[in-house]
Amino acid sequence: MRMSGWMVAGALLSGAFLSARADALWVRVAASDSSAAVKMSADYVCAGTNDQDVVQAAIDRAATDGRNVYFHNGCYYLDAVHEVSDAGPMAAVVVPVVKREFRLEGEGFPVTAFQFSPTNRNGVCLRVRSGVFENAKGRSVDFVRGGWTHAGIHNGSALRMENFIVYAPDAVHPYRCLDLRRVDRVEIKNMIFYAMGDRMFAGDRYPYKKLGPLPVPVLDAIALTMTDGSNYGIARYDNIFAVGFGQGIQAGGEHVICNSCLCAFGLYGWTFGNY
Repeated sequence: MRMSGWMVAGALLSGAFLSARADALWVRVAASDSSAAVKMSADYVCAGTNDQDVVQAAIDRAATDGRNVYFHNGCYYLDAVHEVSDAGPMAAVVVPVVKREFRLEGEGFPVTAFQFSPTNRNGVCLRVRSGVFENAKGRSVDFVRGGWTHAGIHNGSALRMENFIVYAPDAVHPYRCLDLRRVDRVEIKNMIFYAMGDRMFAGDRYPYKKLGPLPVPVLDAIALTMTDGSNYGIARYDNIFAVGFGQGIQAGGEHVICNSCLCAFGLYGWTFGNY
């Protein structure tokens, strides 16, 4: 029977339900526009509003159970950021520190973002909406980040993330779409970041003139900030594309391999330093 929320230890979280299905490797998440069959087999189902809460619950459960998180094709909506007890930047989703490789994997990855549309959900989309800025009070926020430390990285922590498209609402607010500054070893593959999500979901496409000229991005609208350094193995980034940001990719630290990492339509494609 479908429930309006999922129940764990007596706590109800609106917008998701917990299935009886168990998977030894994955905690599975479905989007609000996933198929009925996918929703019935998923551990968590998003409602299409404040999906960051459901995604966070799935990540926390996987971290506790020694599993990873698998996202079925569809659109996941991030509508708010919050203060986090680790004293890092406000964030919509935080990947906790675990002393193993922790994986966030999308089901599919479109060749281009233009193949992803309201009628063609053939990939995994993180759609960030402008509500994330409402309680930020002008501060830079993170949409997705790793667990935080006062200084330095979490030795032994590792994150593998692949097959996601991230749509930021605009490039006139300060933010980082993916902040990996405190993660030790990372492996990021097949990710596209767009800084004009509001326009694109309103039907605008390259060269982005349908709704008037694109505003000049602010410097602190950032797609990806790499790890400060990797002490255990090489950090690797493959097939990363950032479009329309003040800074597309911030490269910091050491022991990093990048393959097909490109930026366009922004102020700076790559910047280098300690962040």
